[in-house]
Amino acid sequence: MALGSVLAIARFAHAGTAWGDAALTRDDVRIELDEGGRATVTHSVSLHVSGKRFRAFVIDGADEGIEPPSDDATLAGRDGPGWPATAVDSKGQAIEAFIEPAKEPRKLRVRLGHDGVPRGDYTVQIRYHVDFAKLGAFSRDGAMTKITWAAPRWPEGYDSAKIVIVVPAARIEPTLAVADVGGEGEHPLDGYGVVALRRGPVRDELEVTRPHVPAHDDARFVLRVDPHALPNVAASAAAIEADRASPAPLGGTPRAKLVVPIVAGGVGLLLALLLHRRNRGAVGFRPLLGGGALLYGAASGAAVFAMWTTLPLVGAVLVTVAIAAA
Repeated sequence: MALGSVLAIARFAHAGTAWGDAALTRDDVRIELDEGGRATVTHSVSLHVSGKRFRAFVIDGADEGIEPPSDDATLAGRDGPGWPATAVDSKGQAIEAFIEPAKEPRKLRVRLGHDGVPRGDYTVQIRYHVDFAKLGAFSRDGAMTKITWAAPRWPEGYDSAKIVIVVPAARIEPTLAVADVGGEGEHPLDGYGVVALRRGPVRDELEVTRPHVPAHDDARFVLRVDPHALPNVAASAAAIEADRASPAPLGGTPRAKLVVPIVAGGVGLLLALLLHRRNRGAVGFRPLLGGGALLYGAASGAAVFAMWTTLPLVGAVLVTVAIAAA
């Protein structure tokens, strides 16, 4: 999941191990969150082509729920699920580029040129939108709103990686941590990278500089922000947490939905038979409500069902009816 700007500058002693005839030299990713939890993500991927012709590369670990940009130029260049990208060579000359979802989940395929590009250095700008709120990526964490984002995985390592996270300004400053690999815990960024916080009247930016990112790195970053920075997100996250914390209805499981009506009906029938047997020998007794054993049994069974399915008020009313009919 993505939340900031990942500048990744990499120089390799060898070229071409990642894609055969090209090597990654840089990945700048800028992700800006708005108040509704929607992000604009921009990767600026730089690569060095050493072979005669290089045609495409794949971003592994892209965010879920990706949507193409909605500007006029992108809309005009769309073709099926894909959309155009901006690419330039080392001289600043524009190169044709196109982005399309790969067959595997969370992967984007980026095609270069009409039939690939020759030797040289290139920078490709890849932009898309992600609605993290819609994906349910936010949660409440005490007084803060939290989201975890996984960075893309590259087949080669690179140096001087930077992650910049941009959020709406709020009173409490945003913080960032690193999630433990294969666990639910997390640890501070001390020793992992250098953190810089830039606060402004409109936006706050967190920048993390990592000395080196290893190949196939799957780091996950945990961002906490003031709920007032993302008011709509904070309200929905609180509702989700409250729903998770509330006990499930006793009749919520498929088995319970079958068993509860049978039990309630059995209880009602048994009580109706007992009342009918009692009334056969009773002389001069008249209940407050007519209907006799039939009403008593139906109300008693319905009360059991209501109580079991967490409708106590309805159950109490039915118990009162059953007493009046007894």
